[in-house]
Amino acid sequence: MFALVFLSLISFLITGDEKKAAVITILYHSIQVGFYFIHERMWTRVEWGKTTGLCIQMTGLSGSGKSTLARMTACETEGIGLRSSTVMSIEKGCVETWDFQKKIEIRTSDGSDLLAKF
Repeated sequence: MFALVFLSLISFLITGDEKKAAVITILYHSIQVGFYFIHERMWTRVEWGKTTGLCIQMTGLSGSGKSTLARMTACETEGIGLRSSTVMSIEKGCVETWDFQKKIEIRTSDGSDLLAKF
């Protein structure tokens, strides 16, 4: 709204005519809206920089259900055809990884020892 009033005022001060100021203001802002529309349409066709992935980070106290929620989320996303991978820190020195085949492996953080496999 400020831009309309400001441009109208400046146009009127320069031209001294209300009709010319109104035409300048309406024409200018119509062109701006048109360029904005074209600009947005062009950007919807650009593919780079767009991601189709999603990252969900869950934090909380031990025993609060983070692992259960992560497994349930993975099952639901895979149920609708999306791949998922869950990496959780179980305790200091251990990392749990749920790979794309729904297998769970618990290894030491350096990956050298397999502690459990489900």
